Amino acid sequence: MKKAYLHYSFISILIICVSALFISCDTWPGGEEGAPGAIGQTASITLAASESSIPADGSRSSAVTATLTDSTGQPVSTGTSVTFSTTLGTFPNGSTSYPLSTPDATGIATVSLIAGTATGTAVVTAESNSVTQTVTIDFTAVAFGTGPGTGEPVYIVITADPAAIQVKGTGGVESAAVTASVKDENGQQYNDSTDNIRFEILAGPGGGEALHSGDGSPSTSETTTTVEGVATVCLNSGTISGTVRIRVTVLNDGSGNALAMPITAISTEIGIEAGEPFNITIYTAPTVLDNGDGSTSWIISAMVQDQYGNPVADNTGVYFGLVDNVLSFGANGVTNATNTFSSAGTDFSGDGLVQFDTLIILEGQDEGGHIIDTSANGSVTLGYNITGSETSLNFVAGNAEYGQICGVVPTGNLEPDTTCTPSSGTAMKGVAHTRLTWISEAIWNPFYLYAESEGRNIGDTLAGTYAGVTPVTIDVTIFPSTVTGAATGISVYAHLYDGADNDIPDQTLTFTTSNTSDTGFGALGTPTNTDITDVNGRASVSNLVTDNVGATTTVTIKVSVGSYSGSATLTINASLPTANFTTNDQGDSDHVLFTDSSTTPTGTTITAWSWTFTGGTPATSAAEVPGVAGVVSFGAGAGTYPVTLTVTNDLGAQNTKVKDVVVP
Repeated sequence: MKKAYLHYSFISILIICVSALFISCDTWPGGEEGAPGAIGQTASITLAASESSIPADGSRSSAVTATLTDSTGQPVSTGTSVTFSTTLGTFPNGSTSYPLSTPDATGIATVSLIAGTATGTAVVTAESNSVTQTVTIDFTAVAFGTGPGTGEPVYIVITADPAAIQVKGTGGVESAAVTASVKDENGQQYNDSTDNIRFEILAGPGGGEALHSGDGSPSTSETTTTVEGVATVCLNSGTISGTVRIRVTVLNDGSGNALAMPITAISTEIGIEAGEPFNITIYTAPTVLDNGDGSTSWIISAMVQDQYGNPVADNTGVYFGLVDNVLSFGANGVTNATNTFSSAGTDFSGDGLVQFDTLIILEGQDEGGHIIDTSANGSVTLGYNITGSETSLNFVAGNAEYGQICGVVPTGNLEPDTTCTPSSGTAMKGVAHTRLTWISEAIWNPFYLYAESEGRNIGDTLAGTYAGVTPVTIDVTIFPSTVTGAATGISVYAHLYDGADNDIPDQTLTFTTSNTSDTGFGALGTPTNTDITDVNGRASVSNLVTDNVGATTTVTIKVSVGSYSGSATLTINASLPTANFTTNDQGDSDHVLFTDSSTTPTGTTITAWSWTFTGGTPATSAAEVPGVAGVVSFGAGAGTYPVTLTVTNDLGAQNTKVKDVVVP
């Protein structure tokens, strides 16, 4: 679509007029319900016009100044919004409405009101924070002198036809006629002379735009000759869109002599519009939005550009579509010049595809979404023709089950359309936005989104997975959290949820042990197990086993999905032996029989004994059966003698027993 630009002529005048300042003001009544009262916000506006009356000549202007103050009488905060509107004439943007923000701490915003050619009274309104104020400016009939005129240049009227052109090579109008009419003090034509007027590009987008007058090469400056006070040059577009302003300078007086002070005027903006859509690119906002109702959203944007990379004209239509319930997919798709898409070995109808489902071609000339009309084994017919004749194309086909594209989101406003209108967007400065919303049950479900633009049959696709509100958390609990030695049936529980406390179902969690020597899932050495989260985001495994350990060991059990993980620790106490022994008096005064009765956990073996016999012979022994066949002599006779036994098992775990042995 084309954007219309309104252009107004500027007049350069040698006469400087000083006009009185006309002021009108109004404030909110004190205490009135609903009156703005916050400090820094607009509570009062004073509106003034530099000139209360200007000629309706299509170029004169009056500066309208709004002074904004808050409820304390102080200037409003920097950046406070104020919108000017008028009933007659236009502002520099060519419109009857002009939004501004206060640029500094003075609370003052100024805009020029440019007269049209119609006479009347312009009512200019300034509105900020629901506070309004008006001022009037009269547009009067242009009065010229009645005499024949001197032919000396006084002012210049500049026009452009058309007011907007397109970048070159895109099929649109690429040239505008820029005309300067030079008048004397009575509005009569200026006397012609050779090379008496110069046109210059004062400002432009820098894409190679140029001027020419038909008798030379294009350049940024052209000097030519007026005919009956009028001169015209052509403005040719370049490859970059934007606006151009032309400065016109009258070089000679009415007698053909060089002017000591040349007469100048500057045109209004002449638009160079982008070409037709040539490329479209989808991108997503970095932040996932929590809607507070169990659903989550992403802002999806599409940049639409012409063949030179210029953002396309405002109001270029963009359509977004979605598939998150994939019924068919493949990498051998074939397009042709009709409306048929085929894939050998894919039974589209058998997969459940029906009319109005969507085929998304992920690459090639026809990349984007295509509405299915009918499906069959090996092919689908589409609702409109496709352009290519390509093979080996990646594709998916299905419909939207979990997500929804909720309406048009205008540039600068990321809130969803409350009615969730159809998923068409409006490109502003080349960018269209929409809001993709999905339920929490769909988190990490894959989706395919596409965007298309009018004009050329162009599209782009985006493959992703539905995200959760960060941070995504996995809580892990082990029961029991402490065991001794070899154990079975240990349970590990996990709870998966996002930053909005939405439980995340239908996700495969992987349980992993950090120590496969002493633990495993189902059997020692098995490092992992998996389970799928239920509707409450919970999953568990109950087959974690442990082995005997010689020293207390801590094992980390990690639970993960994608890039998210959580963990808990399991403590395995050492598999200690139990040292013990029995005694048997041998019936005399100094001999005692010692028998080892130590034990060790199943799966382990006692491998070492260390005896200490205080007052006995032998004094120490490293044998399971100490002394002579277990008999130790206490030569001192009757008494009490401390005896110590330390045993060690094959894991290196030790235990000690001390007993007082009484010899009668």
